Amino acid sequence: MFLINNKVTIGTNKSDYLLLLFEIMKKQQQIIVNTVAVTFLLLSSLSVKASPKRFRASFTPAGKGHPQHTAGGAVRSTQCNIDKLNDKPLTAIVPANEQSLTSKSYPTFLAYIPPIGASQGIFTIKNKPDNFYYEQKISLPSEGGIVAIPLSTKTSGLAAGEYSWYLKIQCGESPSVNDPFIGANITKVNNKNLAPFWYEIAEESLNTPQWNELMNQVNLDFLEDENITYIR
Repeated sequence: MFLINNKVTIGTNKSDYLLLLFEIMKKQQQIIVNTVAVTFLLLSSLSVKASPKRFRASFTPAGKGHPQHTAGGAVRSTQCNIDKLNDKPLTAIVPANEQSLTSKSYPTFLAYIPPIGASQGIFTIKNKPDNFYYEQKISLPSEGGIVAIPLSTKTSGLAAGEYSWYLKIQCGESPSVNDPFIGANITKVNNKNLAPFWYEIAEESLNTPQWNELMNQVNLDFLEDENITYIR
């Protein structure tokens, strides 16, 4: 007597035994298939693909323009020669067409200065409604390179909000409307969950092997291996 498909079957010959074996193998095969399917679904629900780290801002401000990140062709003089022949233009070191974030009240701003002979620059930062304004005259390295400009602790620091910053190269004995300049945006946020913070990442990457990778990711690879001058 055998139990096949929940029915009692009486069999005494060889065919009965073969039928029983066939039914048992079918049930075992179905159990294996079901087990594999359930395991696949569980693994799929638990798997998490780690997105590659991107050194770029998370949003672009709607309806807001971006300051000019590079300068060229505006000035031709013996003291401050910036023209289209420069392989490396005066450049604000920020991701192109992105709003860059910081969580610091006193971030550091980075720019590339070509070896143009100018020794003075004017660094300016202001917020969108223009009720925060700071200006500082700085000394520039004659050999050019990357300059790191920390926001002075003599200011009140950045509160949460959107700002623009500018670096103007003084080509003559006094500032001129024809002096070349570059600028960029910066947004101060208090929410740490809005990382990555461009200004922190860029500053921490200075003088490390990560700097060249960072410059490649934001299409500024021409700034790899440049000298760095910290403005105090």
